[in-house]
Amino acid sequence: MGKTIDRERLCSSLESCYAELAYTNLAMIYFSFCEKDETPDEFGRDKVSLAKKYRDELEALMKKCFEEGSDAVREEAFALRKSIKELVNKLVDKRERIALDEYVAEREGNADEPLSFADDDEAARKILQAIFAYEDNPTINENIKTTVYELPVRMTKVRFFDILEDGLKKYIGGPVDAITRAVYMIESAAGIRGELVSDISEDNSAVLDAEVEYLNDIAELCNYVCVLSECSADMHEKHKAKSELLKNVLSLSGKGMEDEADRLFMGIEGQLEQLAENQVVFEGRFDSFIEENRGNLSETEKKLERMKRLMSASVYADLEDSDESEITAQLAREEFEKLSAKLNECFSKGERPLNRARMAAVLSSLPVFFNSRTDCMNYVREALAACRDNHEKNVAVANILSSIAVL
Repeated sequence: MGKTIDRERLCSSLESCYAELAYTNLAMIYFSFCEKDETPDEFGRDKVSLAKKYRDELEALMKKCFEEGSDAVREEAFALRKSIKELVNKLVDKRERIALDEYVAEREGNADEPLSFADDDEAARKILQAIFAYEDNPTINENIKTTVYELPVRMTKVRFFDILEDGLKKYIGGPVDAITRAVYMIESAAGIRGELVSDISEDNSAVLDAEVEYLNDIAELCNYVCVLSECSADMHEKHKAKSELLKNVLSLSGKGMEDEADRLFMGIEGQLEQLAENQVVFEGRFDSFIEENRGNLSETEKKLERMKRLMSASVYADLEDSDESEITAQLAREEFEKLSAKLNECFSKGERPLNRARMAAVLSSLPVFFNSRTDCMNYVREALAACRDNHEKNVAVANILSSIAVL
């Protein structure tokens, strides 16, 4: 009996914490969101058009929460979240495809122009010094990925596909979901997915970036609405004060919003800190409980798992359990064969500069494929030595050194 009481109490405490956080964060973040919309030029929102309709839908849902109860918006809230996620994926895929054209255009120029460095050895030394300027491996790996992307690509397709296959083999033994995500990211980076996006005509990268940023903000707000839609009726009554705070924020409009901030949010930041601490404690206990009782969870506990994912830092977190079965060598090989077929089809249609851009994008999306600093040094030297286009080398070296400049 004691364990049942503790189980119920833990669920109730965590749900209460989520409800209070959702109301508070929704009020504060929505207030900030509206302030940015009042000065669109300052935040790049004057470029946004596709995403604007989602703001209207979100506002309608929040108001419906108070008029009909949060449970009345559950289906619509999760449907809106799904729609936003799908559109963001399309915009990102389109943006990645445009990035390939930008990569090619930047490298077009006078192949015989003077080098901006003494010789390839000097450029290689500067690049390697920048890559390994920091001691922590995550930073070094990011520096390597940046370098691989920017360096001229002159390798054969055979070597390219060997590196790709070896890269996918690194996922063997991990969960299937990991290689699924990896292949998706590779296809997007290579422009494969972007070429399938037919319903988005926008081809300005700055506009696409602004649309995605705006949608990310709306998605975060939508997640909180989804959390509230999952809360039981007594939770809304329990946190009436926070509910009223959100209601007051929704009633504001126009240029006078800034004047209301101090009155509305007095003392809220301190409360948020305490709530965040409570969230960490309750989630720690909940995670331990879930691990011990996986496969024997109540509907309330499954609901809290969804709410936990909605409250996480990952705005587009999957709300259902991913495929945790293990990646086998056969599965990795099958994924490689499907991906290589798609890439070969793109290569057969593309001009050489675009194909090189695709290769660079794919190689930089793989797990780091160097086993030592010597491997990395040799790759940099070989890439520079194989390129006879001085303009391309100048661009590559300048981009690398500016991107991973030592702070």
